[in-house]
Amino acid sequence: MIQLTTQQLEVVQDQWEPNTTVNVVACPKCGKTVSLVNKVLSHLQNDELQPNEILILSLTNKSVENIIDQFKINTKLEIVKQLHISTIHGLATEIVSNNHKQFINIIEEHEWQTLRELLPINNDTVTRSKKNNVTKTHNLETMVRLWKNGLNTLFGVRHLNPLDEDMVQQTIKVMKDCNIMTNDDLISTAVNKLEHNQSTQFSQYKLILIDDAQDLYPNLLPFIEQLVQMNNPQLCLFHDPNERIYQFMGNNEQVINELLQINETTRNYSLTQNFGNTPEIINSATKVLSRNFERVSLDMTTTKPVCGVDPQVYEVSDSVKQLDFIVTEICRLLTTGLVSFNDIAILSRTNAFMTQITNHLNAYGVPCEKLVARPEWLNDIRIQFILNIFKIIAISNTKDVKMCNFAILVILSRLKGIGQKSLFSLYQFCSNENIPIWEYFLNTPVNKWDSSISNKSKIFKNFCIINDNNPKSVDEMKVDEIIQVVNNIVMGLDCSLFKYETKESLEDFKTNFKLMIENLQHCEVNKPVGESLLSYFLKIYSLHNPWKESTNSNTVKLSTIHSAKSLEFPIVMLANAPPANVQSDFPIDTNTLYSGMTRAQNLLYMININHLMVQANSFKKESNIALNEPFWKYYINSRNTTSKSIKNSARTFKYSLEQVKQNQAAFQRKFGIRFLSTLSCKYKTVYKRLY
Repeated sequence: MIQLTTQQLEVVQDQWEPNTTVNVVACPKCGKTVSLVNKVLSHLQNDELQPNEILILSLTNKSVENIIDQFKINTKLEIVKQLHISTIHGLATEIVSNNHKQFINIIEEHEWQTLRELLPINNDTVTRSKKNNVTKTHNLETMVRLWKNGLNTLFGVRHLNPLDEDMVQQTIKVMKDCNIMTNDDLISTAVNKLEHNQSTQFSQYKLILIDDAQDLYPNLLPFIEQLVQMNNPQLCLFHDPNERIYQFMGNNEQVINELLQINETTRNYSLTQNFGNTPEIINSATKVLSRNFERVSLDMTTTKPVCGVDPQVYEVSDSVKQLDFIVTEICRLLTTGLVSFNDIAILSRTNAFMTQITNHLNAYGVPCEKLVARPEWLNDIRIQFILNIFKIIAISNTKDVKMCNFAILVILSRLKGIGQKSLFSLYQFCSNENIPIWEYFLNTPVNKWDSSISNKSKIFKNFCIINDNNPKSVDEMKVDEIIQVVNNIVMGLDCSLFKYETKESLEDFKTNFKLMIENLQHCEVNKPVGESLLSYFLKIYSLHNPWKESTNSNTVKLSTIHSAKSLEFPIVMLANAPPANVQSDFPIDTNTLYSGMTRAQNLLYMININHLMVQANSFKKESNIALNEPFWKYYINSRNTTSKSIKNSARTFKYSLEQVKQNQAAFQRKFGIRFLSTLSCKYKTVYKRLY
């Protein structure tokens, strides 16, 4: 084991007892994951527990990956494989799918658009719905979630007019008819299975640990309670109450309080030593937190020495000037010779503003990489189209053929000449007759299709293209055979998604398609004996991937604050849209800002951060941070101390004030960048010309 602090040792050495709760309140960068991992290893080494009796849960793939990485550092791989480490939704998927033996259909974000198009919308509905925007895809998704959770009296739902209310209820009916689940449905179905003892293989756990428990929301509470009640295990909660950034999902604090009452005995521990942030960042984050009347005081201390540089706070009124300012600061940091692109992260509150930043950096040739909650290739709508073809191939020749109804409708919705009315009529007829759409296509001549269905010839033509290339069995199919089948189908269908308007669009698809194939190849090696490759891939592709893609390329990292949870970066720029932009009309909430600030290890920028405590407090501003020689000596020492990848790299860590001035002069001569003013740049390819 690594050297642990006194606080960490208290957690690690806590005795295992059934029917007890261990409550660990932890500040940012306190070694929470290290404590969790070493606690588990301590129980194993003391022969108190066996690996298969331990369940470790978190909400995000990134957190799960961090835990697995820590175990790999500290113990044998064989032990890691025996531990059950999963996201909560990943575990629910295992339970509902009978340990991945059954296919389940979780709706993807972009598929809500197709789902909305299956609703019978008349002119009255559209006109009346504009007031509440229920016909918008995102709002429909939100309303369905609230309605299913019994929260139909919440603000925004209680004001639905009758037509809007009918639309929500019809959406739920369509989802049921097409066997579509939301993530909330997945959780409630898993709870039902556990309640009726239909998943006894999950009752062996004697220790359940939940990382980032502050993010648990009310819909997850029955699931956790059911797991705890099955075998009376010890429950360990690791959480930072000041980082509750998912309050929009429900009252997180209430969930924690109820979990702490499950067992009669609760032992409380605190991890308050911060190892990752400078005192200046911690002090500023603590001041921000003082605005939150629900905060939990942790008496946090930092082990790092003072760096001498406060968070750099800027307000830029114009959107373009703000984006140019970000590029200028990246240039400025690079001139030190100590900072690489990979050291910098730009975090924003919204995906919309993050996209603006991404596009602006791309225009300047800045290498950047978006960090997302799941693999980026899954967000490509063309890959999602292919995944729906996979579903049809895998399911259409099985007894679960009805499970591919929605996949068929999604594919048809993307084809030229097949409109909303056609899709709705097809769905409604097959639903009323209780006939799987695929079987209706197979067994009913097109001239005998129901008269309500329009565009019959186009629908049938595209069905024939899929069916003619559809293998009778997928049991023995290899990766190259699957790809050949998909290629034949896509080439035959008239789908505009694969008509690339730009070279960049084509290259993006090639990259994502390659990543999908790599995941297929991994599944081919690791799939259980007796299960088809395609079936196995469809069941696990959206879960935690142990073959996760590397994010170690030399790129600026871009992320929302929520997606950056569990991550840290040497330099962080927190950026919000300018005050005149509609995206910044409401201030950033305190916990989200606190979480974003504590992602920065050494240097923090806050640009257009709309928060009272940021505006109220004075921060010493550096006129040219690159010329602050004491800070960069501090930076060198900090990076060499905390980062093995930096310490072992070939990069030279020597600061020369004269060299920085020469570098900045070279930037100004070659590209017109003036570092003591707002950015003025002659060329839009600064980085491509330099590197």
